[in-house]
Amino acid sequence: MLAHNLLVLTALAATAAPLPPDDPSGLRWKFEKGHTFYQEVTTHTRQTMKVMGQEVKQTQEQTFILSWTPEKEDGDRWLLKCRIEGVKMEIDIGGTPISYDSTKPKVRKDALDDFFSALVGSEFRVTLDRRFQVQKVEGRDDLVKKLTADRPETRALMQGLLNEDVLKEMTNPMLVTVPRRGLGKGDYWVCEKTTDLGPIGKWVGRWQYVHAGRESRLVKLKLDVLNFELQPPRDDGPSPLPFHVRASDFKTSKTTGVILFDADKGRPHSAEMSMDLEGDLTIEIGGQESKVHLSQTQKTTYKASDTNPLLK
Repeated sequence: MLAHNLLVLTALAATAAPLPPDDPSGLRWKFEKGHTFYQEVTTHTRQTMKVMGQEVKQTQEQTFILSWTPEKEDGDRWLLKCRIEGVKMEIDIGGTPISYDSTKPKVRKDALDDFFSALVGSEFRVTLDRRFQVQKVEGRDDLVKKLTADRPETRALMQGLLNEDVLKEMTNPMLVTVPRRGLGKGDYWVCEKTTDLGPIGKWVGRWQYVHAGRESRLVKLKLDVLNFELQPPRDDGPSPLPFHVRASDFKTSKTTGVILFDADKGRPHSAEMSMDLEGDLTIEIGGQESKVHLSQTQKTTYKASDTNPLLK
């Protein structure tokens, strides 16, 4: 669950070089050593699963507060520190509610409180290349140890779910990277990305960005998902999950998104994306295959600021 939901916190980046300082598109990233900025990412999810004639409904709202501090510029690369400042969760699975808010003390703990608490305060060192894409993430082993401290038997599973691809998406502060050429209103480009989720499979997506013009310091981009699919894992060996994913057939619909990029600050100002996903997943348990029908509606909002949202 964690790996999938973190995956939607960021849009997928294109392979591109930085734009020149005078590029008219306004889409040029800027960093200042020691100047921390913050991201607040909230995801609302409504999901219905049908398994062997039984229907399970789930609703979820999660918020992650991340801080970013540029620490060092080394040639054409930047080293930044990423820290998870706060986590808020509201989950209802089949009528059973679970809530967590790192900013509020709790008298009675829920089942996942220790897991969520381990996320808060976790830090990573993220290296960005000259295209402002994540080249390397340091801190994975420490995070896995924290998340599995009370349940070491789940360590292999967590290492598979929180692999390098997933952490690169999780720690990617870039909601958009533009092509090498200059862009103007009406121009568009397509981004492709594959993210390995270990025993679950690979998410493969194609996203289209459209430059919708500029109002003062804010550049508007429209975002659409061209396709988004889950490819089953190829490895037939032992799985850390109690099942094997054998096949999937998902379709996306009603995919809409808008990104506002702050040309003065050189970073995204805010973003909003919605996507409906529906299809079948074939899983194997004990040598028998079963179909799981999944219907999901998800909406993600993003805000950036110079001050910590938790201080408000």
